[in-house]
Amino acid sequence: MTTVLSNQAQGVQEASAPLLLEEASAEQVRAGLRARGAVLLRRAGGRSLAEFESLADELMTPLVHHAVAGMEREPVSADGATATVNKGRGSIPLHRELSYAPGAPDLLMFLCQTPPTSGGQTILCDGVVLFEALDEATRDFLRTGELVWRWEVSPARWRSALGVTTQEEALTAVEAINGLSRDGGSLSGAFEGATFKGAYRTGFVTRPGDGLREAFCNSVLVTVPVGDPAQERVSDANNTATLGDGSAFPDLLLRDIAARAEAVTYDMAWQAGDIVVLDNTRYLHGRRSILDTERRILTRVGHSRRP
Repeated sequence: MTTVLSNQAQGVQEASAPLLLEEASAEQVRAGLRARGAVLLRRAGGRSLAEFESLADELMTPLVHHAVAGMEREPVSADGATATVNKGRGSIPLHRELSYAPGAPDLLMFLCQTPPTSGGQTILCDGVVLFEALDEATRDFLRTGELVWRWEVSPARWRSALGVTTQEEALTAVEAINGLSRDGGSLSGAFEGATFKGAYRTGFVTRPGDGLREAFCNSVLVTVPVGDPAQERVSDANNTATLGDGSAFPDLLLRDIAARAEAVTYDMAWQAGDIVVLDNTRYLHGRRSILDTERRILTRVGHSRRP
């Protein structure tokens, strides 16, 4: 069975709803991703962790998320590629997974083991739909603009994430990672004492799938608060974003994009055993605040395997 989920009961637009498939091969999932950018696999009785990982292995070459090494996520599989989502109960704004560094994954997968009874919805936003919803002047600004992520990494973090012990080995590994960039981005960085300070330059707009459509697919929305407009812009001293010239993204424009994104965002009402597969070059995702602490969602990321 194939259909598109209706969002009307949740009071949001249908534009970002995933394609619903009951039974599907890896190739059918790929076709769904090409057509829609997001696929939900849902059937009576749900799917197991073994089925989730088997499908993941057919679809992608897995990556171990750096948050596993940083202990923000708990590893589930022996290799650490399957892990819990980020710990904590707070909401997470819409973002593109790992888009602040080279080698961002093509695919992002979720498995719901225990759905929340309240709150904790995973939110999905189709970057193609969002880009089309923006003013033409905004689209032109984004097409020509550059986003620069600057971050600092402690010795324990860069040693664990890169699998190295010395700064020389780390710089060699970073250069190799820089060559993995699939979105035209470029990484620079240097050590200041034992801390690695990096800067990753990339664009705001991607061209997913056949490359004929443009998508707003990046993580700049994490720098604007969701909710009270009187709040100060969120800033993480270890991971900040600016325009290419070092200036801040125009605040009013950023808030306008955030509002338009919310208008086309889909709230995923999980059922046990659901699997969601996202094209990470097209779809943004995040979560609402977690009210039910029994919620358990697993994730796996990777680069697409070509059949």
